[in-house]
Amino acid sequence: MYQLTEGGVIDVSAIMLANPYAREVVADPNVSQAQMRMAVRTAILLAQPVRDIRRSRGRPGTAGGPCLG
Repeated sequence: MYQLTEGGVIDVSAIMLANPYAREVVADPNVSQAQMRMAVRTAILLAQPVRDIRRSRGRPGTAGGPCLG
C-alpha cells in the first residue's frame, strides 16, 4: 500500500487486479515500456483512495469509510 495522506492509502496490487486492461498491457511482451507505464498510471488515476482503517481506528471523525471522497 502507498500512503497518500494521513489515513488515506492506495493499494497498487488491488488496482491492477481491478483493471483488466492494465493487466493485459503489462502481461503483453510486445508492448513498449511507455505503453506499460501509461496503462498503470491510468489505472492508478482511475482508482478510488480508501481510508486505512488500521490508522484511523479509534480516532474521532475517522469512520474508516470506503473512500476519502
